[in-house]
Parts: sequence; structure tokens; C-alpha cells
Amino acid sequence: MEQVKVEKMEKIKVEQGQVVRHSFKGKFQDNFACPSDLEISGDVKYHLGYSSDRTFANGRKIHLSLCPNPSYLKAVNPVLATNIFTTKTLQFTDKQQRSTQQHQQQQIRVPRVPVRQFKATQQ
Repeated sequence: MEQVKVEKMEKIKVEQGQVVRHSFKGKFQDNFACPSDLEISGDVKYHLGYSSDRTFANGRKIHLSLCPNPSYLKAVNPVLATNIFTTKTLQFTDKQQRSTQQHQQQQIRVPRVPVRQFKATQQ
């Protein structure tokens, strides 16, 4: 079962000339961005997950992500669902904040009325 997962992952080229399997070789802390004093145990290194950005020849970019995968297969779906929900929520929140900032900037732009014209309209 584990060999099948690795073979499927090898089909996805992560960086030029490298495949996923190479990132799991060597010491655990060197392959994953985690503090060296953090003790992590597990039967398979890629259960922690993996992600990479890839740029194609035509300039398009794609983010590849291998979701953290606990040994219990029934737990994979909730982990993946939470990952997707969080990503979408953060994207929506970011768009909403940018929209609010743009709206506030538009409200700040008040047309200036010459002082003479303003006094004339009050009389």
C-alpha cells in the first residue's frame, strides 16, 4: 500500500529534475520545515505532507500539495476537508479585506470645491 502511494507521488514532478521521493531522503528535520527540537514520530515520513510551487514552460504556476496523511485512512477525508475549507476561507477573507480597503480609498476621494464657489452657494 505504501509503495503504491510513493509510485503515485513520483508521477508528479515537483521541481525540475527532482521527484517527491528525493525530498524524503536524509534526516527528517532537513526535509521538512520544522524546528530541530521538535520530536516527531511516525512510521512513514510523508505522513506529514509536502507542498511545492511549479512553474511550467508557458509561465503558468501551480501549487502542488500532498495533504498530511495520518496512518488511519478514515482520518484522511476530514484532514483534507479542513485543509480545503481553511484555504477557501483565507482566500475569501483576503479578497474581502482588499475589497473593503478599495472601497474605503474610494470614499476618501472627495471632490474639492473651490472656496469662492462654496461661499456663493451659501448666500
